[in-house]
Order: sequence, then structure tokens, then C-alpha cells
Amino acid sequence: MGWDFRVESTYRTHPKFILLKQLYGSEGVDAVFALWAFATEERPKGVLINMTDKKIAAACGIDPTVIDPTEFVNNLVEIGFLDRAEDGVVEIHNWKKRQPNIWSRGEKDPTKVAAANARWGKKEADLKDKKLRKQPVANSDAAAMQCMPSAMPHPTPSYLKSLSQAPDGERAREVVFGLMSENRPKVRPKSPEAWPAMLQGLLDEGQTVEDIERSTQFALQDSFWRSRIVSAKAYRDNYGQIFDQAVKSLYPCECTAEPPLRRLGQHGIGCFPAETIQFPCSEFGNPGWMGRSPPRQATLRRVSFDIRGTPH
Repeated sequence: MGWDFRVESTYRTHPKFILLKQLYGSEGVDAVFALWAFATEERPKGVLINMTDKKIAAACGIDPTVIDPTEFVNNLVEIGFLDRAEDGVVEIHNWKKRQPNIWSRGEKDPTKVAAANARWGKKEADLKDKKLRKQPVANSDAAAMQCMPSAMPHPTPSYLKSLSQAPDGERAREVVFGLMSENRPKVRPKSPEAWPAMLQGLLDEGQTVEDIERSTQFALQDSFWRSRIVSAKAYRDNYGQIFDQAVKSLYPCECTAEPPLRRLGQHGIGCFPAETIQFPCSEFGNPGWMGRSPPRQATLRRVSFDIRGTPH
């Protein structure tokens, strides 16, 4: 592959070329161009090392039977086309200045290196951020969960067990991010590092990982809420409403009771065991499960109790 070298457009009127043409005619100008072409290919630094006057003249295309090589080279030095060092080595005058691209060929430009490093640094930061978002869990059920056509209502026990060694906020984040990743359309959470502390706050307030998972599933299935949970702050600000709607959408009911019933806690009420009764309505304080298993009394619409908990 050939290389280009620069020739100034004013070379015809430059004193050096005028003098050279007076001495050797157009052949002298061609000889200098031939030397520059040779240096471009063979001596990119412009230093004609290991070259005698005969070799330099030969590179210029000079016929030694017509023009003496040493005399020709000395004339080029005198005119200013060449410089001869004390050790006799000849180099092209101002080659680095006139041909910077050739002189630096094969070397890395510090400015370009710095720019490339900056670009690669940003790419590495982006890759690290993506890894933090994904945080894959080495678990046999993880791959199966990713292949599910829709989000699972509850994580499998082995999946929760694999996260049991992580801080609670981190565990909750993995569950939330896993659901977001599996959702279609996929939801991309913002600032992953801010989520564990926010979710830990929900857990400290009495929520569980299952509560957070159920609320996230509900929000992802709702076009209104889906766009309002992408950041940790938005998720926290909207969590209360999402949680209420998620619970009510699962088991809607209308419940009334006297205020003293709120203090009954886990005591049995009438013929219905406490562990099979749910009061998701706000009439009974914080919504959620009062017992351990989902209710079977799906047809129960309105029940009132006295302070002893006897149905009537």
C-alpha cells in the first residue's frame, strides 16, 4: 500500500526550488520528490541512516555517470533540502514539521489515546452498571424462571433459599429486578444502587419480600403503575397505593366491624378459624393477611361481629 506525502502549493516559487532548478533543471525537482517518496516508504522519520551519498543519489534517481552523487548531495545540503550531522548521517530538513503524519506513523497520538481511554472508561462503567442491574443468581430454578411466559405468583422455595444469605434489601431488589426483567415489555430500573436501602425501609416497616413481590407483579401488569416504579423514589412513593390495590384485586370484599374487633389479633372468631380469614379492607387497619393461608370463603361479602367475635 502506498503512502501520501505533502507538497506545498507554493513550491514552484520557493527560493530553494528556484535555485535547485537553476542547477539541475526540472530533473533536480523530480529528484527531490523522488527522495521524499523514498523516505515516506523506507525512512518515515526522515533520517537517511545507513545510506551513503551514492545511495541517496540513487534514491533521487540521479544517474552517477552524468551527475556526481557526492556533489549532488552536498548541493542539496547547501540549498537546505538536507541536513548533515557531525557523524555524517543525513536527514531531510524539517521532515517532522512538514510531514507529521508520516513521521508519527506507527506511533500512538497521546491526544487520541486519551480520547480512546475516556470512551473505553465510559463503556466499562456502563457494563458494570448493567451487571449490577442483572445480578444473576446461580440457582437451578433461576433459568427456568426466566423462561416462564408470565411472572410467577410466588418465587419457588429454592429461589428464596438461594437469596437467604444476602441482606434483606438486596434480596428484595433481586426479586423486583427479576420480575422487571421477565416482564413484557421489559422494565429497566434506574439507579440500581439506590434500591436496596429503599426496599429495606419497606421491610423495616413490616412488609415482607412476598408482599413486595406481589405488589410489583400487580404494578407491572398495570400500564398506569408500570411507568411509575422505574426509580427507587417513585417505587417508594407509590408503594402504599399499589399494595392496597394489589390486595383488593386478589380478594375484594366489604367488611364492617366494631372498633374493638381490631384488638382481637389472632383469636378465633366464631366458626371461622383465624388462619383462614383475610381482612384486606382498610376498615380493619393495615391491609394484609391476618392468618397464614389464603381464605377459602370467597363468597363472603358482608359480616359483622360483636366484641366477643360471635357471628350474627
